[in-house]
Amino acid sequence: FQSVRLNLRDNLEKLNQYRGISLLPVRGDVDSFTRNRVLIDRNYFMGLATLAKDLHVASAIGYLEEMYMGLSGEILYRPFDQNWAVGIETALAFKRDPYSFSALAPNGDHILSGFLNGYYEVPNTGTTIKASAGRFLAGDVGGTVGISNQFKNGVILSASLSASNYADRDVYGGKTNVYTGIQLSLPLGSLSFMPEGSRMVTTATPLGRDTAQRLDNPTNLYERTESLSYRHITRHWSQFSPDRNRQP
Repeated sequence: FQSVRLNLRDNLEKLNQYRGISLLPVRGDVDSFTRNRVLIDRNYFMGLATLAKDLHVASAIGYLEEMYMGLSGEILYRPFDQNWAVGIETALAFKRDPYSFSALAPNGDHILSGFLNGYYEVPNTGTTIKASAGRFLAGDVGGTVGISNQFKNGVILSASLSASNYADRDVYGGKTNVYTGIQLSLPLGSLSFMPEGSRMVTTATPLGRDTAQRLDNPTNLYERTESLSYRHITRHWSQFSPDRNRQP
């Protein structure tokens, strides 16, 4: 899988007005990455497999996201007839050097990160509650709780809260161990000139933080198995059955 990012314009250099310069940045040097007008965002090889009934695994190696390269792995147990799932994800992540060509070279920093994930689907809805606990990219430990809702038109609205045992500067100049964020994902597959499955994603979350930061997981087995889940099939049964009035 490969993706390229084109940065038309930004004002991220102003981040230094609100926080100090990080000596060992995790995402505190996000403004440096924007200096590459064209950046290879992701470029990795990925493998997916189902080891047994409801048990899925995935691994990826390469440039996993904008700021990190390395190796990641994930395992997910998602019973078809249940509204819960559990999984483990881990990654050996190497920080990319923003001053190298297209940030392709590592800068020497690396970290082993991992999380235990739990999911709960609210019955008869498109709502999912997720909780995670583990080790973040700065070596700090903590967890994340989140809630998301997928509407029948494909729009996904989600919110999350992360807490860490390390503190970082907040937007008011103080210190905080807690971060929040929201995200809106809009499907674009109905547009004739867009590939099927395309989405426009808008995220509002604190920028340039070094604590409570996770790798942007390229495998994400829970999302990849959603279209095969009992919930998805029952909510979209009319798309599978010629008799649209008949329920499974």
